[in-house]
Amino acid sequence: TRLAVSVVGAATLAVAVAMPGVSAATHANRPHTTPTHNLCSRSALDVPSCGVLWGLYTPHQNYSSLEKAIGRQFDIVKNYTDFKPGSTFPNAPDLPLAQGGRIVFYDWNAVNYSTHAKVSYQAIANGTYDKSVIIPEARALKAWPYKVFVDFDHENDSKAQAGKGTPAQYAAAYRHIHNVMAAQGVTNVIWTWVTTGYPPHEPQILASY
Repeated sequence: TRLAVSVVGAATLAVAVAMPGVSAATHANRPHTTPTHNLCSRSALDVPSCGVLWGLYTPHQNYSSLEKAIGRQFDIVKNYTDFKPGSTFPNAPDLPLAQGGRIVFYDWNAVNYSTHAKVSYQAIANGTYDKSVIIPEARALKAWPYKVFVDFDHENDSKAQAGKGTPAQYAAAYRHIHNVMAAQGVTNVIWTWVTTGYPPHEPQILASY
């Protein structure tokens, strides 16, 4: 099953969905009404039966004003969070987004945002962070009444993620996180895997799955 997702930066807003029978002129000329998201039926993994899910990340989280400006509600909003004890997600500011029908997409980075220290993939795979980070996060996710997307260390093939381990260690760390979550009874996460898609990185990308 394929999951069609488009997440764009705040500075690069673009029409990312072509709906059957709806022309560009129709979009341009329609009156400003309450923004609606993709209303097509979805699978258990939130794959829409038509179009794509359109999303955005903005550090200012002013989603409502952006939605009013473009005349459409986002299907997905993306947030970034780090991998340290005491830092769990989802959080209270995310609740209105989910209640409004949006999927919150978390990129869980293997780094401590306070110290900028990178977290070793091998240490995660070995269970070093189970009690301090992963199990507390599992409890937070179980208590969340909505589905979420979670991506571990997005674009792991990029230079920004260098120094954390090999592609195989990344894959082992990701599988370990998933398995611990499953053992803790977490069922509301749709796990995603995001790479740069840069063709010269193909061997590294394949090895990280």
